[in-house]
Amino acid sequence: MTALTLAQLRLEQKNFWRNRQAASFSFGMPIMIVLFLGGLFHDNGTVGVGGALFKSYFVAGMVGVALMSATFVNMAINLAFQRDLLVLKRFRGSPLGVVPLFAGKVLNGIVIGLIEVALILGIGRVAYETPFPRNPAAFALAVLAGAAVCSMAGVAITAFIANADSAPAVVNLPFLALQFVSGVFFTFQDMPRPLRYIGDAFPLRWLVESLRAAYLGFDYVHTRLVPVTYLTSNNGVTLSPVTVHRPAPVPVHGFHAITSMGVAYAAMAAWFIACTVIAVRRFRWEPRPD
Repeated sequence: MTALTLAQLRLEQKNFWRNRQAASFSFGMPIMIVLFLGGLFHDNGTVGVGGALFKSYFVAGMVGVALMSATFVNMAINLAFQRDLLVLKRFRGSPLGVVPLFAGKVLNGIVIGLIEVALILGIGRVAYETPFPRNPAAFALAVLAGAAVCSMAGVAITAFIANADSAPAVVNLPFLALQFVSGVFFTFQDMPRPLRYIGDAFPLRWLVESLRAAYLGFDYVHTRLVPVTYLTSNNGVTLSPVTVHRPAPVPVHGFHAITSMGVAYAAMAAWFIACTVIAVRRFRWEPRPD
């Protein structure tokens, strides 16, 4: 089975790199967002009292977007087209088997995702002087967990794709919408409460939080309120100091960067199980009859 999985991985890699336009878009979109939006964010203050700089916070979120693009988007669109072209039907009738087929596809997404992650981290380091991952083991675990749940979500969503022509629209709608409610571009705690509730219900929010804990060394899920004193002024006259309470992230190091994200990994595990059930029950190997 291992040999068959590796053979399928080689096939998936050849197909991916031969389609140069698709490969260029897959790598180009997250990189352009990091460069363009990162350059627009002139305010590079900290996110939370004593937290990470905003551009580092943003780059960590884009790592999650890159993983979702490499796994969820590529998996769903690829499966939809192969289903309509009867490629999946031929695979099912071959000695390959279901497990090596999907294992090869998932591994292909992980390989592409790792390359994208490395590129984004490198660009962030050069362009914005963002740090390398503070907790490498926790960062690797978050990347693998995110790739697993996003890959399974990509398989599950094909049950709701009528045909290959509609696949890009059906897949890109949640892919783009979730970026705005998951705290990728904006500080999650500053978003309107209804949007935060929506973001909490989906795995991208928890993926980026686990990545931030590992990458930045700050837990932005379990913040604490700390007093901050400001000196107010009126027409150049200094008034009495005003103390307000602002959220501050909790620093995490080593194994604590994993255990502090228990709720994030639980949410991703729940989504993985739910998507697996949908994929097993609703996945189709052939196109729908007209």
